[in-house]
Amino acid sequence: MTGGYPPAVEFAWHGGASLSLRLAGLEVLVDPAFSRPGDYPAWFDEKCANPGAPTFEDYRSRHQPSYLFITHGHFDHFDLPTVARLAAAFPELRVAGSSEVTRTCRQVLGLAPARLLHLTPGGWTRLSPAGRGAGGPCVRAVPGPHWFTGDEGEAVAAKLAGRPDRFGAMPCGGPMLGLVFEPAPAGEREAGDGPDTAWRVYVSGDTEPGGLAPGPFDVAIVSCGGMLLDPATRRPTGPYFDEDTLAAQATEVLRAAVLIPVHYDHPVFLTPFDTARLAAGLKARPGAPRLLVPPYNTWVTVRE
Repeated sequence: MTGGYPPAVEFAWHGGASLSLRLAGLEVLVDPAFSRPGDYPAWFDEKCANPGAPTFEDYRSRHQPSYLFITHGHFDHFDLPTVARLAAAFPELRVAGSSEVTRTCRQVLGLAPARLLHLTPGGWTRLSPAGRGAGGPCVRAVPGPHWFTGDEGEAVAAKLAGRPDRFGAMPCGGPMLGLVFEPAPAGEREAGDGPDTAWRVYVSGDTEPGGLAPGPFDVAIVSCGGMLLDPATRRPTGPYFDEDTLAAQATEVLRAAVLIPVHYDHPVFLTPFDTARLAAGLKARPGAPRLLVPPYNTWVTVRE
């Protein structure tokens, strides 16, 4: 890693695209999808459920998030029952996302505006740990390409909004936002920020190949996976983000010190993703990142 504060990034994978990070004394949760069949209408079955999701009780016993980030409005990233339960369990938790995400949190979940943080695509926002006014990192929202987002996603979400039988299938449209966590800029630094050194952590969300944010990054957490059913044609397509493409882009675009692949385990994928093949692809590339394939729901300290 490039060093800096914190001396280590702590990471926990909750299956699918769901993950936790501890950065500069701040715990954040990204795209929690912990629901099981029965939490939604009949459309949500075992093929929709995140296989690595913790029980709600287990998550609550191990974590104390200050922020919950939603990268985009698809059910496997914006899980309405999970967000509602977490907001109730953690009274100081703030939910961050696009204006479409925060609007849905207000209108559908009834969250107060004070608990919502609107992320502006391309802009950065200072984060503050609960009970501490200084020392938090910044987050930059990085827009990326993904199907059924933007105007297309808005149109689909509007059609589903009036159908109770499809509640939660697509909570909203709006952009796909990757996330870059980093220290505050030099002019915005505060006394609690620690040493003035650089570190950067990237979470891709479902950003597609060719749209990843340029590095370098200390840690890059990238959604990847095999073949999918195209939601428009209902025909197999892909793979979404295969092993060889990820090895190349992690080395050449992300220029990451550590690469953590996620989401490939979700049953939405029709074909498997081979982490051993990814490891071999990285090994063959000079300057490639170190690969980390963590267990579910276990804090891992990420070091060079």
